[in-house]
Amino acid sequence: MAEEAAIDTSDVKNFLIGSAVTGVAFSAFTGVFTFENLAFYMLAGITVMTLREAGQRTVAHWMESYVNLKVSREGATVTLAAAVFSVVSDFSLLLMFPIYSDFSGERYEQWGKSIDAMWMKRQYWLSSAGIIGLWTGWAGAMALSLPQMAQAIAAFTLFQLMPFDYEKIPTDPLDGATILRWSGFSWLLMTGLTIVMIALTM
Repeated sequence: MAEEAAIDTSDVKNFLIGSAVTGVAFSAFTGVFTFENLAFYMLAGITVMTLREAGQRTVAHWMESYVNLKVSREGATVTLAAAVFSVVSDFSLLLMFPIYSDFSGERYEQWGKSIDAMWMKRQYWLSSAGIIGLWTGWAGAMALSLPQMAQAIAAFTLFQLMPFDYEKIPTDPLDGATILRWSGFSWLLMTGLTIVMIALTM
């Protein structure tokens, strides 16, 4: 079972790209262009990626499933475009869709065909685990009196919960789309709680 949560070089590359894009988006949104501010939000980018990955990969290990972290070209472009807009205009705009995950499971031979033992409920559990990982990080940041970090975690969580998985929307499938397909109630509950988390850090 150790291989299910294994991290390969493409995961590391995508993790670093996703962290950097997220950090730039956060920093540009604040409108404070100092080295200290950029460094802090780069750390925030690394933190949110780590929390989400830790949640998903922990559950994937238990379920003998596989998680692959991917960079969304369209989503990263939208994220950086919003950051540029924030820099060159008087309006602050934050959009964060730089990454997504795809999931798979053990493959089995049945009737001469290879079948992937991955179904919607497993995908729901894995996506939810990433959100729970982010919530845990938010609670830790609040306990340590780090409101800016907690706010960044909550904002990233809210964007991950957006139910985007349509060709006309320039993102790849987000966690919210998987959660909503399986349970609308769970999605509403998670989204509502995340909004409360954001409000508590304002």
